[in-house]
Amino acid sequence: SEGIRATQSTLLRIEHKPKPPHGILHQPEQASWHRLLAERPNAKINFTLPNGRLSFSTHLKPLETLVEGGFYCCFPFPAEIRKYQRRASYRVSVVPGTSMAMVLIADHRVGGECLDFSIGGCRLILQPGLHGLQENTELNNLVLDLGGLANLTVNVRVCRISTTKSGRLIVGAQY
Repeated sequence: SEGIRATQSTLLRIEHKPKPPHGILHQPEQASWHRLLAERPNAKINFTLPNGRLSFSTHLKPLETLVEGGFYCCFPFPAEIRKYQRRASYRVSVVPGTSMAMVLIADHRVGGECLDFSIGGCRLILQPGLHGLQENTELNNLVLDLGGLANLTVNVRVCRISTTKSGRLIVGAQY
């Protein structure tokens, strides 16, 4: 009855039981908040993530068990959630174990997997032991086998490098 409200909150946790999964949200501390929740209002939820944003519509409701001194509400996750990426081109995840990546670096064949790819580049996980690889390095003839989806041989420029605990390299590369 009072129109559209916009507010910011934080997600406390996700509960998987009862089905469907519910998010527990910290409520803003407003005098009329509990009255508003009794009406189970429509809500549009936007989560900002490091590489994009999730957006969906749902209904807010009060928690059945009140937390002493806390202002909390919950919302069910819908079957469809829209994901918006902060990229020039859409990136597609590759199912682990279904791809192969191979590149020749200093006369050594280095193998690994493709984690995701787009029209502009890919993210690889390569075996340990590549000590000389740096950002802006050009890699020629990177072979990608995306499990029957596509087979590519491309030249790439390394944009980002990070190392896993096991010493494997995560490489962001641009075609």
